[in-house]
Amino acid sequence: TNRSAGGLLVPVRRVYDPLRPDDHDDHDTSAERKAGERRKRRLEENPHLQESDLETETVKYRDNRVVGWSPEEIYDVVMKVSEYKEFIPYCVDSVVHKESKRDNHQYMEAELKVGFQLYKLGYTSKVSGSTNLDGTKIVSAVCENKTLFDHLNMDWTIGPGPIEHTSLMHFEVSFRFSNKLYNTVATMFKSSVIDQMIPAFEGRLREVFGEPTLLSSLASHKVTPRRRKRR
Repeated sequence: TNRSAGGLLVPVRRVYDPLRPDDHDDHDTSAERKAGERRKRRLEENPHLQESDLETETVKYRDNRVVGWSPEEIYDVVMKVSEYKEFIPYCVDSVVHKESKRDNHQYMEAELKVGFQLYKLGYTSKVSGSTNLDGTKIVSAVCENKTLFDHLNMDWTIGPGPIEHTSLMHFEVSFRFSNKLYNTVATMFKSSVIDQMIPAFEGRLREVFGEPTLLSSLASHKVTPRRRKRR
């Protein structure tokens, strides 16, 4: 972790390329084998590609924090994918084409479009949400556009927090573009979109459910309750 100007610790974000032989410290041979299999499969499916075309970077982002909204409130905002265009940075369109609910499970397929600087990226996201017996909410979103992304996965785990009406929220993103020509775009995509997602969701939660019961902090920090003002 690194200390920010305000004194809070912020998560360390690690960029890792599974195809780079000198970066294997935290990855076992099974991960390397899977990366090799993906490379081979992509070359077979796209004969015009060369080995050098596949040298793209995998970018990962993780965030763990305690927030002053309930798991139900956070889950409600995360699962309303059709509203992403209203508050997610650079999301210019979000349309849900398919949706189903059964017991504690929810599933949808949505078309998302992101536009920043000179780039416009569109992809289909398959989103599934569920609630465990202990009340923990799980959300997983997987990109289906293999032409643009080798993979783009987003995962949320939202559990009860240390005091009433708070949550322990874990958010993780991993993505890699399908072509090395997008490596420059990857850096801008992360800084312009991914890094701003948590602040954007917190802003939306304020709009919908009012001020939080506590200031957002990393899970390792002391929790300071605040008076909650609901709209």
